[in-house]
Amino acid sequence: MIEDKMIRYLTVLTILLSGTGFTAEPEISPPVQYSYEVVVDFPHDTHAFTQGLLFHEGWLYESTGLIDQSSLRQVTLASGIPTRGVKLGDGHFAEGLALVDDKFYQLTWTSGRGLIFNKTDLSFVKPFLYLYGDEPLSKDKKPWGLTYNGTHLLLSDGSANIYFIDPDTHKEHHRIAVHTHLGPVKNLNELEYIKGRLYANVWKTDSIAIIDLETGYVTGEIDLTDLYPRHLRAEKENELNGIAYDSENDRLYITGKRWPKLYEIKLSRHHSD
Repeated sequence: MIEDKMIRYLTVLTILLSGTGFTAEPEISPPVQYSYEVVVDFPHDTHAFTQGLLFHEGWLYESTGLIDQSSLRQVTLASGIPTRGVKLGDGHFAEGLALVDDKFYQLTWTSGRGLIFNKTDLSFVKPFLYLYGDEPLSKDKKPWGLTYNGTHLLLSDGSANIYFIDPDTHKEHHRIAVHTHLGPVKNLNELEYIKGRLYANVWKTDSIAIIDLETGYVTGEIDLTDLYPRHLRAEKENELNGIAYDSENDRLYITGKRWPKLYEIKLSRHHSD
C-alpha cells in the first residue's frame, strides 16, 4: 500500500516538474580507472623543469620553466639531449607549449604574454596576448598548460576551467568546466590532445585526467603513483608534468619536472572482477 502511494506521488511529481520545464541533471558516472605498463624508458635532463612537452616528426619539444632558466628546446628522444634550443631570458617563466601549423606557441607564467617561434629553426617571431573573453591576460590570470586540437588552442590556468582560444585572434572562443561526479577538478596543468580527448596533469598529484571536451566530464583517470615514486625524488617540485603523444605510432610519453627518465607507457583499463 505504501509502495503504491509512493509510486503515485512520484508520478504526479514528475508530471508537475515536466510542466515547469525543469529537467534533472544527467547522472555522471565515476571516471574509468586506467593502469599502465612501461614499454621503455629514456634519459631525461634532470635540470629540465618541464612545463610543456610535445612530440613531432620524431623529435620531442620541451618548454622548461623557472626564471632565468626557461627555454624552448628540441630534444633527441633516445638520448634526452637537446640538439638545439633558445633561452627565453628577460624574466620569463615558461609554461605550456603547443604547435600550430609551422609555429610553436609558448606560454609564460607571470609576464602576461606568450611567445611564438618558427618550427624550422626556433627563431622568435613575435609575442602575443591571450584574451579571456575581452579581458587581456594579466598577472591575475597565470596560464599553465597549452595544447592544440586542430581548431583551438586549449589553455589551463590552474583552475577547473579549460579555455578554447582562437590561434589567430588570441581571443577566447568558449570554455568548459572540468568535473567528475564528485565536483570540479582544479589544478589542471600540462595538457595534451589525444584522439579527441584532453589529457591533463593534475598539479601536486600523480594523476592524469582524461577529459571530454564537449561536456567537461572526466571520463578517465590514470594513476601514475608508482611510475617515479615520490620517495625517490630528491628535490622539491619534482611533480609529474609532461605528456607527449606520437600520433603516427600511437605512443604515449610521460615525464616530470627534473625527472631523470621519460617513459613510454601503455594504458590498460582496470577491471573490478
